[in-house]
Amino acid sequence: MLDPAPSAPGPTPNPMRFSCHKAELLQAVQIATRVLPSQTSEPLFLNLLLTAESGTLSVYATQHQVSLRRQMPIEMGEAGKVSLPGALLSDILQQVQTSRSEGVDFSVDSERRIKITSEGAHYRLAGIDPEGFPELKEPGADKSLVVPGALLRDLIKRVVVVNSAAGGASYDEVLFEVRDATLALVATDSVRLAAARHAVAAGSPDVDVRLPLVTLAELGKILPGEGDVQVNFGSHQVSFSFAQTVYVARTSDKSFPNYRSILPKDHPRFATVDARALGDALKGVAPLARVNKHRVRLHVESNRLRITSTSQEVGGEAERLVDAEVKGDPIELSFNSRYILDFLGVCDSEKVKLGVTAGSLPATFRPEGADNDYVYLLMPINL
Repeated sequence: MLDPAPSAPGPTPNPMRFSCHKAELLQAVQIATRVLPSQTSEPLFLNLLLTAESGTLSVYATQHQVSLRRQMPIEMGEAGKVSLPGALLSDILQQVQTSRSEGVDFSVDSERRIKITSEGAHYRLAGIDPEGFPELKEPGADKSLVVPGALLRDLIKRVVVVNSAAGGASYDEVLFEVRDATLALVATDSVRLAAARHAVAAGSPDVDVRLPLVTLAELGKILPGEGDVQVNFGSHQVSFSFAQTVYVARTSDKSFPNYRSILPKDHPRFATVDARALGDALKGVAPLARVNKHRVRLHVESNRLRITSTSQEVGGEAERLVDAEVKGDPIELSFNSRYILDFLGVCDSEKVKLGVTAGSLPATFRPEGADNDYVYLLMPINL
């Protein structure tokens, strides 16, 4: 993905000048800086590359695992390119938003001195030689998939939840799989697995790649709510193109668990409950659960879930009741309540369905009516 140019000094730069809407420029820069690492031993990766030509500004950011290019229309003065610290430019443009003008003027002189001005706001800083900046390499479109941006964003949201603060040790990878015109995203850690899938266009190519979980999580934050995303698959990378943005991620060679063999085929017990009521009940026992590593007990009874939490440390017990439609014999299980709340935060359903086989085997949580689209597998805590 990264092809560094030779490190020899570049030619004397030509002046560069353009004007644009300041809010659009800030948005482009903020999206690009999401790619920049918080810490790195290679200062180059903390910079953005700005290229102005033919009435278009390209804002480009890159690092080892991911690259991003965002384009926007500008009023051209003189074509050119310059590199500068991304975080600093973002901070400056946020302050420029308080100026009285809707526009901003950006110029670079022959000594790479940058001037950013808007009505009542003036900034000057030193630019960086752009010649050593790595180029953006995109995979071809020979193997590609088109998917609605809102759908892809929702699938990502449902699986990256396993990397939340409540989670255990993650595999740090997400399986991105297309098989028989169905797109599936799967993520897992030591105690839970999330799998979300949806039908895609007939004739879509079968693919099976692994992407860093954090890379996919960042993509989910910038995907549009409208319009399509074109996904191109290369030998070692995947690109996502949408809304004048290209996001290129390097794939992983790590193996991924056979998730189909992990998912239970069926459960002898089911409990269907109101999602909000379940969440309120879990939060209701949280004061005692917190002092017991967030451990709660779910008592599946004839027509309800009884949720309890006890703490020997403080000598207390909490209990909340939730109405439920129950199929099968009563059973008692123990879970980390925060893991269930993670699921409830992304399930987008009024009711959820809990499937149980035994107190020592994984349980499944699903939005009601979407049994084949999203499943959240959770290991119980031994009683």
